[in-house]
Amino acid sequence: MKVISLSGSHAVPDYRLPPKLNDAICLVKGDDGALTLKVALPFIDCLEVMDYERRLKANNVQFTLMSCALSDIVELKKSAESDGENEEDKSTKTIQKRIIKILSDAVEKRASDVHIRLEKIFCKVYFRIDGKLAYYGEYAAAEGSRYINCLYNTMCINQSHASVSYSESSDAKVREEYVQALGLTGGRFGSRASGEGLAVAIRLIARRDKALAMRELGLTAQQEDTLERAISKPSGMIFFTGNTGSGKSTLVQVISELITARDPGINLMTVEDPIESPIKGAVQTALGAKEAWWQAIKSLMRLDIDWIVMGEVRDSLSALAAIQAAQTGHFVLTTLHTSHPIDTLTRLKGLNVDSDLLSDASLITCLVGQSLAPKLCPQCKKKYTAHKKEVQPIFNGLIEQFCRPEQVYLKNASGCEQCNGKGVKGRTGIFEVIEIDAQFMHLYHTCGKTSAYNYWYENGGSTLCENTLRLINAGIIDPVSSHKNICNLDRDCLVFTDVVRETAKRHRESRHE
Repeated sequence: MKVISLSGSHAVPDYRLPPKLNDAICLVKGDDGALTLKVALPFIDCLEVMDYERRLKANNVQFTLMSCALSDIVELKKSAESDGENEEDKSTKTIQKRIIKILSDAVEKRASDVHIRLEKIFCKVYFRIDGKLAYYGEYAAAEGSRYINCLYNTMCINQSHASVSYSESSDAKVREEYVQALGLTGGRFGSRASGEGLAVAIRLIARRDKALAMRELGLTAQQEDTLERAISKPSGMIFFTGNTGSGKSTLVQVISELITARDPGINLMTVEDPIESPIKGAVQTALGAKEAWWQAIKSLMRLDIDWIVMGEVRDSLSALAAIQAAQTGHFVLTTLHTSHPIDTLTRLKGLNVDSDLLSDASLITCLVGQSLAPKLCPQCKKKYTAHKKEVQPIFNGLIEQFCRPEQVYLKNASGCEQCNGKGVKGRTGIFEVIEIDAQFMHLYHTCGKTSAYNYWYENGGSTLCENTLRLINAGIIDPVSSHKNICNLDRDCLVFTDVVRETAKRHRESRHE
């Protein structure tokens, strides 16, 4: 026996129950399919009840009229509500399992992000694998909408809205309990209204079971030595720059764990938005919902800290707060969105940071720029010299001029089983690490950015372009993709004059003698 709606094609279409009859009448469907209209005794002769009976008959609905106690109606409706809640709970759990299956497949395929594009008719899902979006599958729009709502409303915390908004941007964090078994500590949910629906991206935050060495991320021995010198100082600031998804946060986490492992007596605290991967030995704090970055830094300063890891410098107030923290004897690691590390000081100037603060080499000690490049599949990569005709002439010219063609390999567009048909497998970091000294700062503020950059390069600095070419010549990354997405292969020729490049070359040769 089941309580069913009084309204609908099975009974009376578009019927609205008068409020006074809420606990006076209900329609029950038996196990045999027969309908019974149950009416509480005090209302059996009520005009509204009699009208409903008449409308049932007019719609040719076969039913039996039965009077009962008012308490029986109340109990029947309570039971129906409980059954409905149980059904809803079962439905939610079913959808959650389907969402977890999508996330599980993403982890299995080494995806960094899951993209859900809700459109008018379809909902399409993509995985970002080795820096590129790969199609995963599609669902009906209604089903995709249920997935998004269920994920945001029942599987997330720290939501920016009570429920996912289809007109404004929404942010949230996927709860660890749902993805812990997948080797994740959570996920970062973000959505934005699109032309015909909603665009959703979920950044998958992986758990690291063991500490990584800087070299494992792709840093050269020279770059690692530079960073070691920077973090060995009692105070200062290191800025990590690069585009979104370039691996800045990972490098900051690795350095933070290195610091706390070497000296467990250090109080290293973070401000993150949101908290991402666990940093062993650190106290990680989340940026408050209505808290600005500069306010968070001011708050940390009252907690007897030694090191601060600040998620991002976004405005003049947060930049000034971070610099003031370094001025008072703390070490600060933070990120900044610039394409190249040499642009960091210019960016800070644009945030109205006083020039005097930007001229102190003991304050800003190191600038780190980085990108992530997909690594060629070792099983199916193709030798450039045997396949150069497949490359556009413009890229042939760049490869012939700036690379060692006989050592260069190309991506196999067809891929193989080893790389799931992608031609690439895994990614490596490519870095530019600028160590700051007094002469660098002097040149920057008296002669400009180019003079300071020339000075650094002439004295042994290794550029992003140089390190990109090194990996191309080692057959690790594709030259065409690298030129398009990492660094143009002729950048150093465009940035540095012949005289500067010749001076830098002599410096390198003398260093290796």
